Amino acid sequence: FSEPSNFGLPPARTNFCFASNNTTDGYMCFGSGTNSVLGDMWNVEYAGGFAIWNQIFPANMPSARTSSAFSFDPINNIFVLFSGQDGSGNFLTDTQIYNPATNYWSQVNVPNGSGPAGRIGAAMAFDVGSGKSILFGGISAKTGEASNLSFAFDGSAMTWTQL
Repeated sequence: FSEPSNFGLPPARTNFCFASNNTTDGYMCFGSGTNSVLGDMWNVEYAGGFAIWNQIFPANMPSARTSSAFSFDPINNIFVLFSGQDGSGNFLTDTQIYNPATNYWSQVNVPNGSGPAGRIGAAMAFDVGSGKSILFGGISAKTGEASNLSFAFDGSAMTWTQL
């Protein structure tokens, strides 16, 4: 095993979002940072032993944030971004969708109370069996404590369901 060489690296960061889209486009990286909260987006592809980083500039970018949950939904070819914390320490409660085909972000209109409470540090991954992105854990904005709740996001219906 040898690490690939890197080209065009993004600034150093922690608590960012990183997800694979299971195609030749490689991986997407969104937000966070080390000394400030960032709202940038990067794509990395691996080719010939090299990691090639490119900053992308989608329309309608979500606000800068840290500690969000992020996954790729291959059924609908979208990335799902949930919650996080802004640079002032406020919990965000939004669900955002990035469509790589159109290079556009859009906020999902989730009816009040039907989705998870805002949170930081939750994990999210796509479940092939259910065809949904599954969110688990994190620190809840409602309680300020670690959560053991799970939610499913349906990328076709754009709805959350508590599991």
